[in-house]
Amino acid sequence: MWDPRPKFDERDAEIVATRAATLAANPINVGDFIRFADGTTRRVSYIWPGDDDAPGSIQTSAGGSYYLGDGYVSFSGALFIGVPFASLTDTGDTFDGDVWIFHHDHACAHNGVHTTIKFRVWHCNLPAERC
Repeated sequence: MWDPRPKFDERDAEIVATRAATLAANPINVGDFIRFADGTTRRVSYIWPGDDDAPGSIQTSAGGSYYLGDGYVSFSGALFIGVPFASLTDTGDTFDGDVWIFHHDHACAHNGVHTTIKFRVWHCNLPAERC
């Protein structure tokens, strides 16, 4: 049976590799993982600005969609209340996180392709918010 959905290919892999490399310049990225003091792990979903160009509050999510742009990751989904960036410590670990791009960088409906890239893992000295 014919499947009209695009398939992730070498050209998409090149786009992902180029974009993923640009994320290292950011102090923290949407898509990074946070291990909270109570053992809960969630992904960064929004970064509020703080003082002197440093990140402020970091919101997390237990799910959602992560679009990999050029130098950024954009999140779509529900957010938990933020934690201060100062409560986080980079563990030096990485986890594979799901991301998507438009196939061959051509933005149109039903043209997304999915893959994973490495994201940093942070430890938070606070417990995770509970709903």
